[in-house]
Amino acid sequence: MKIRYIKQSYLDQLKRMSEEAKSQWYKQIHCWLNKFFNHEKWSAQSKIEIPGDIELVMEGNPPSTDLENSIKIYNALKGKLTEVQASDPRLWAYFCHETFWDYMSWRWPPDKSIDSRYFVDGSSSRALSRNGIARLWWFAHLTYDENRDNPYELTSIFLQHQDIQHNLIERNLGRSNTVLHAALDFLGSHPNINNKDDYVKLGKILNRLGGVRLLDCLTKKEIVDYLSTRYC
Repeated sequence: MKIRYIKQSYLDQLKRMSEEAKSQWYKQIHCWLNKFFNHEKWSAQSKIEIPGDIELVMEGNPPSTDLENSIKIYNALKGKLTEVQASDPRLWAYFCHETFWDYMSWRWPPDKSIDSRYFVDGSSSRALSRNGIARLWWFAHLTYDENRDNPYELTSIFLQHQDIQHNLIERNLGRSNTVLHAALDFLGSHPNINNKDDYVKLGKILNRLGGVRLLDCLTKKEIVDYLSTRYC
């Protein structure tokens, strides 16, 4: 099937919806955009083709499904999207409101955070890491390592705790694969670093390193060695 996206003018209409209207429409059991716009011309088909339907896990504790669903999304879209395409708010809004509406209603009940979870609310890394579906693709994309026996080994470390995501991705450190992979390697070899305060400390140490050295010019080993001397 080919990926669809919400046309910009209709996306703008959705984002301008009043809080009162949101409380009505976002409680719908089924996809509702055809009814909301009174026609079916609000979306368009891209040239990006992906195989079949993607069935996301919707059972158990919602956060515990993030790893499996991240892998499902990334496997289906791997090699199909460029990072530029994967930053397009129109694509992720379609996925959230249409393709994966049932999942979104389950994982991110629309009683709050509609703007950040159902849309890409801004142009920063944080906006993509907050969107309910974009986050799954980006988390796997940034942590995938084809040179490992399990290419999603770092993804599993990354998704162990929301505070890891916050202190690496939302600080913009995570957009450098070398920095992110080094930090996750370090965490993987130090299981005693396992709570919010620890992850905040890790982010601050990396920020300090970035203040005196150009992080993109450092090797993964140099970053891991720095963390080992400053953290432990």
